[in-house]
Amino acid sequence: PNLLHHIDDIDLFLKEVKRILNLNGTLYLFEPLVRELHQIPEDFIRYTPYGLESKLKKLKFRKIEINYCGGPFSVIAYSWDQALQYLPSKLRSKYSKWFYQNEYKKLIKLDNKYKTNKIRLNSKFPMSFSLKFKKI
Repeated sequence: PNLLHHIDDIDLFLKEVKRILNLNGTLYLFEPLVRELHQIPEDFIRYTPYGLESKLKKLKFRKIEINYCGGPFSVIAYSWDQALQYLPSKLRSKYSKWFYQNEYKKLIKLDNKYKTNKIRLNSKFPMSFSLKFKKI
C-alpha cells in the first residue's frame, strides 16, 4: 500500500510485477489521491485508478475490482490534520483540540451520509483507491 507514488519508473515496475507474478496471480494496489508531498525527494507521481487500469490492461492484466476510500469530507479532515502540523506547538495544540472535539466527527458523518456529487454526476472525490487485477 502507498508504494507506487514512490517509484520513479512505474512502467518498469509493472513489467517486473508481471514477470514475477504467477499466471492468474492477483495484483493488489492501494494508492492515495489526496496526499501531501512526503518522503521528499522520493515522491514522484499520483495516478487515478483509471490511469493505472489503462497501464495494467496494456500489460494484459484483467480488472477484478476498484474500490474507493473516503470522500470529500474526509479529504477536508485530512487536510486540516496536515495543516495543523505547520503551526507552532501552542497553536497546534489549541487548534487540534478545537478540530478534533468539534469538527472532525461532523466531517466523518457528512462523508458517510453524502457519497454522491449532486451537481457533477460523473465525478468522485475519494481520498484513495485500491485495485485488484489478475495476470492473464
